[in-house]
Amino acid sequence: FDPRELMMHIEAHLRRAAMRPATSPASGTIAVGRLSLDMAQHRATLGGKPVALTPKEFKILATLAASPGTVLSREQLVEAAWGPEFVGETSSITVFIKKLRAKIEADPTEPRIIETVWGIGYRLDPEACG
Repeated sequence: FDPRELMMHIEAHLRRAAMRPATSPASGTIAVGRLSLDMAQHRATLGGKPVALTPKEFKILATLAASPGTVLSREQLVEAAWGPEFVGETSSITVFIKKLRAKIEADPTEPRIIETVWGIGYRLDPEACG
């Protein structure tokens, strides 16, 4: 490794460790209003209707749902979906959030459930899930 690249890896790990969200339960259910996530079976429902999610979409949504109302950074969501070893750009989170919104929002162009907090990250609005 080039020493600068090594420092970038170390800083990324330290940053993620300091910003780690509350871990979601490995089994059980996370429920926020009409949104329900069965952690053991990797199944999501909204208003009793199943929502087909990829494994990464499920992990991202579960991370947001485990801390409703809390703003989570892109780095925190990347770590939840790819693990702490991931080093690289966090811009792919934007694509996953867009896909999630298309699946759970009434109007994905005016998202209410997954809100963008500009310059910080994303938050799941528990009021919009109710």
